[in-house]
Amino acid sequence: MYQIYEICFSIYRKKFICGMSPGIPDGVHPHALVYKRLMH
Repeated sequence: MYQIYEICFSIYRKKFICGMSPGIPDGVHPHALVYKRLMH
């Protein structure tokens, strides 16, 4: 279930928030955002 959530979140973020094509790879995923937030 987590993998499906992560894919949907990445598509939503790229398409609607960043205005990018969902097919372009990037390094920002929910687990990376949580890790960065916890480390600060």
